[in-house]
Amino acid sequence: MVPIVTQKKKKEGASITFSKHSLLIVVSVASSFFVFFGIQYWQQQSVQRELIRAELFWNGYAKLYVEANGNWDGFTEQLERDRYMYAGDPSLSLYFYRGEMGEDLIASTKENEGSSKTRKIAVLSQEAVIGYTEVRLERSIDSIIYASVATGAFIYLIVLWLISRNRKNSAKQQYITSLSLLREMNQTENLSHLSEIEVGSMSITQLATMQERAQSAHAAVIAKIREMASKIEKLETVRQTMVADIAHELRTPIAIMRTQLDSAIGLEMPLSMTKMLTLHDETLRLTRLVHDLQELSLAESGNLPLFKSWFSLSELAEEVLEILSVEGEERNIRTEWTSFPQVRLYADRNRIKGVLINLIGNAFHYTRSFVSVTVRLNEHNNAEFLVVDDGWGIEEEDLAKVFERFYRGKVNGTRKGRAAGLGLGLAIVKEIVTVHGGTVSVDSVINTGTTFQVIIPIMHER
Repeated sequence: MVPIVTQKKKKEGASITFSKHSLLIVVSVASSFFVFFGIQYWQQQSVQRELIRAELFWNGYAKLYVEANGNWDGFTEQLERDRYMYAGDPSLSLYFYRGEMGEDLIASTKENEGSSKTRKIAVLSQEAVIGYTEVRLERSIDSIIYASVATGAFIYLIVLWLISRNRKNSAKQQYITSLSLLREMNQTENLSHLSEIEVGSMSITQLATMQERAQSAHAAVIAKIREMASKIEKLETVRQTMVADIAHELRTPIAIMRTQLDSAIGLEMPLSMTKMLTLHDETLRLTRLVHDLQELSLAESGNLPLFKSWFSLSELAEEVLEILSVEGEERNIRTEWTSFPQVRLYADRNRIKGVLINLIGNAFHYTRSFVSVTVRLNEHNNAEFLVVDDGWGIEEEDLAKVFERFYRGKVNGTRKGRAAGLGLGLAIVKEIVTVHGGTVSVDSVINTGTTFQVIIPIMHER
């Protein structure tokens, strides 16, 4: 199950998004002001140049009229006749004054709106001032404001689109990368579809946006990395314990063998049959230890060889139970055998026999008075066998560790000690059952007993 992105991360993401939008708004407003003042400056320069040309033209116009007519009489009518020369520009206003002081307005293209910051230019004729002309050219800033706002809005939308596109691309890339990492880290789980990766009660692909998917997949990768780091830490602890346990397991048989051999060499006498049997037992013990380590290594690496054939699981289980029950008879352990007739498997007989020996042997080792073995076909027509005992049971906190390497059960249900051996048996059982396409599980109640269940397909090709 993939963890949902935490509220803290969502708040941080919202804060970052808000900061980006705030920055974008500031940039857009700054761009609008820049455009506004830029266009205004450009317009002022343009208006100034146009004003100078207009002033020179209309001053010359007035001078030519007065020199041609000798005075200003009829100038208003003439200006009206020539209105085509200024009517095309509604922002242009012309004012004409006569007299040396220019106090008498004799003609204008618009009503005089009072004082103006524009200058009056003297009309000279024969080096005498005969009047004045005043040209006013006004440009509205409305168009500048509209252009500035439009520019700011355009920049805002373009940058917003680019940020959104970049965020989507980044989220998509993050999603793909995270998903790829998840698949690499979960190869044994066979994640072949996006919908198999879930967030709460929904799959990642059902989330509203790609960014949510990317955040969820990223959170899943982080959680998986933490899980792997925790597992590595545990494995390191297990490794250190394993080295100590293996050294301990090897030390005893080697010490016994060396003592016997040193004694024989020192006395220069051949070993007696009793001592030979002791050496043989210790050799078998070492052989089993090395064999178990090798089997587990091959199974975990996927290189465990299988030699499959058809055989009766019922007969094999009954045979193992009969052999192991001899030990139980000495302790007055009662056995119960239940089987469907001829439950057959296409599997490696020797390895399945090893599974049975491990499970039934453990049952006899930990039980108090009763062991039950059942072989049957389940509702899916898979082979199933159950091994039940009435031992001290396994505590709930230890159930998840039962099939781990080097796990050893408690002796008589107490914490005073652990069972002998390296704790490889059930780990090997799990690997052998898994490689046959099956499953193994355990259920236990303290002071009541334990049940191991193994389910294997009748035929499984790997």
